[in-house]
Amino acid sequence: MSSYNTEDIKKAINRYLKIREHSRKELQHKLLIKNFNEEDINSCIDFFKDQNLQSDERYAENFIRVKYEAKKGPLLIKSHLSHTGVDKVIVETLLSNYTEKQWIDSAVSALQKKYSIVNDIADKMRNFLTSRGFYKTTIDNAIKIFYNHEH
Repeated sequence: MSSYNTEDIKKAINRYLKIREHSRKELQHKLLIKNFNEEDINSCIDFFKDQNLQSDERYAENFIRVKYEAKKGPLLIKSHLSHTGVDKVIVETLLSNYTEKQWIDSAVSALQKKYSIVNDIADKMRNFLTSRGFYKTTIDNAIKIFYNHEH
C-alpha cells in the first residue's frame, strides 16, 4: 500500500491512543473496519509498540485498576482482557498483584453499595412500627422474622 495510506493508519492509531490505551487487537479491529490493509495495520501498530506508545501490558494494567476500583471481579476482568487479545500470562501476572483480601474487600464494598437499600428499608420498617406504638424489642423481632420469611 502507499505511504499515504500508512500515514492515515498512523494518524488513526494516534487518535485512538490519545483517548485511552488500546490493546493491539482493539486497534486492529477498529482499523480493519475502516478498510485499511491488514499488513499495513500490523506494521503501523508495531511502529507504535516499538516507540512504547502502544502496550498491551499497560492497557491491561490500566484496565484492571479501573475495573478493580469500580468493584468488578477478576473473572469479569479476565474475560474482557481475553476478548481484547491480551496475553493470559500478562493478565495473570497483573492480577496476582491483588490479594484475596483486596478482592473480598472489593466484593463486600460492591454488596454494600448495591444492597444498602436493605438498611434503608429496615429503618423505614422501624419508623413505621414505632409510629404504630410497638416496643423496640418487638420491632426488632418482627423485622428479623420478616426478613427470614422473605429470604
